[in-house]
This record gives sequence, structure tokens and C-alpha cells, in this order.
Amino acid sequence: MKERLKTFTATMATLTDEEFEAYALLFRPMQVKRMNHIFTEGHLVKHIYYLDHGVMRSYYMNEGREITSGFHFAPFIMTDIFSLREKVPTAMNLQALRDTECYEISIDELEALIVRYPNLLNVFFKLYEILLLRSKKRQLSLIYDQPRERYLKLFKERPEIIAEIPQHYIASYLGIQPETLSRIKRKIF
Repeated sequence: MKERLKTFTATMATLTDEEFEAYALLFRPMQVKRMNHIFTEGHLVKHIYYLDHGVMRSYYMNEGREITSGFHFAPFIMTDIFSLREKVPTAMNLQALRDTECYEISIDELEALIVRYPNLLNVFFKLYEILLLRSKKRQLSLIYDQPRERYLKLFKERPEIIAEIPQHYIASYLGIQPETLSRIKRKIF
């Protein structure tokens, strides 16, 4: 885990060995079985999660329907930033789509470490930037693109989703019904 975390972190910021070692020591391992959740709506999120192996899905419930908001492939860091920062119960659900190895870090411990090593802020600034850009792209696509265009963009930009995620989750993520996705795929392929 440590080497993969180091490689992942290096894509966002350069840390000294001392900074990285202090950071890595805060992560506690957790195993999440397929279809189990790290957290569900109604809970207060107090941790950030490093996904070392596996695939996670974030989704919201709306009138009894699951609305998929994202797919997260290892290596990645995830949480519900709104719950974490606003200190309110989350509306998000974070679910493992296969057996998953994660590591959690308390936001309080992380913030205390950042006081000691301010350079760690660069890691999270870059991560927030990545998440904001991904979210903005999706938002614009849902506003401007037809379902076929949304599917083709997803296929081009994130082919691992098309290859590994069940079709009904992809349809939900694209804002369409599974039957519509099947028709789109038949016309394309």
C-alpha cells in the first residue's frame, strides 16, 4: 500500500520523505466486501478514504431510486467533502462494486498534520481540482449533450467504466434508463 500511495500522491504534489512518512502513518486499513458501503446517507463523514485496490461507486437516493454520481478506481482518494466540511450528515452512499482494500484517515488527524507539514495542502488542492473538473465536465454534459453523446464521451474519456461497471449503474450515471442505454449501444456497435 505504501508504495502505491506514494506513487499516487506524487502525481499531485512532491512531498519530502519525512512528510510522506508522517502522512502514510495516519492511514488505517479497512476491507470492504463487494456491495457493502463505507458510509451511507444520514451519517456524518469524518474520514477521507484512500482506495488501494478495487472499485467504488458513489450514489444518492431520490424517491427510492439510486442515482449514481461517480465511479472511483484505485488508486484514488474519496470522501463526501460536503459532509466533511459542513459537518452535516451525508446524503451520499459510497459502495464497493468488488472486494476492496481501503485506508481511512481522520480529517482531524490530517488537519493537525497539515499544520506541521503545510506542503500536504498541495496534495489536496490538486485532488480537489481534479474532482471539481470531473464534476463540472459531467454537469455540462448532462446539460448540453444528448444521451448518445454522453455515452460516447464516457467511452472515450473513461473506458474503464464501460469495461467494468454494470450497465444499470452506467445508465444511472448518464441520467438515462438502462433500456435507453441498450438502444444507444446497439446503434453504435
